Amino acid sequence: MKFLIVFALIAGALCEEVEPEFLIVEPEEHIAYLVDEHHQTLNDETELLMDLLNMNALPERKRGEEYFKSVGRSKASRVEAFQWQNCGNNDPATVVSLAVTPDPLQFPGTINIAGKLQFNSSFPAPLPASLVISKKAAGVWIKLPCIDNFGSCDYPDLCQILSSVGDCPDPIVSSGLGCQCPFKSGSFDVTGLSFDVDASAFPSGDYKITGSLTSGGKQAACLELVLTIA
Repeated sequence: MKFLIVFALIAGALCEEVEPEFLIVEPEEHIAYLVDEHHQTLNDETELLMDLLNMNALPERKRGEEYFKSVGRSKASRVEAFQWQNCGNNDPATVVSLAVTPDPLQFPGTINIAGKLQFNSSFPAPLPASLVISKKAAGVWIKLPCIDNFGSCDYPDLCQILSSVGDCPDPIVSSGLGCQCPFKSGSFDVTGLSFDVDASAFPSGDYKITGSLTSGGKQAACLELVLTIA
């Protein structure tokens, strides 16, 4: 979409008639100016969006009927509690059970995770991954942009990222899953997994996180989470 906008700007500019009394700008310089101007506009819009998303928001579970009337949404759409679901169709890797506590999450604080995974095949490198993070504002999910590899980003190889993380947490090691590719097939129970998170991680509000993995050119897993940060 961004490419189409830039192309339209360039095409429109090059089709304009230039009056003789005005300085004639070389097409290459004109194109560069328009592209730079468009990038600046995109940067400004991204900054405005991030300013909005970085604001603390009262979670929907704490809001009353009047709020939902004001945003034109049904109270039934309110995020009441932590939710998760596999979003793929017959993917070879699925989540059988998952619990994330506390609910809502509180930062600074500790995230506790317990779950069961089922891999019906092995997964060698590379494992391209995609992550989409959205925050709810006025009843609408707004996607966070990808900035410095944080936010809604695509990653060429999860295996490469994991190889640079360092020590694998004991609960993942004891489950038999491990943190390095290739991942073998089987059923894996992960319990007692905890992470300490500082206060600057995410502002308060409701979030939706969708992550997917690709193996051999086909989707291998897809998981969607809806959670609240107090």
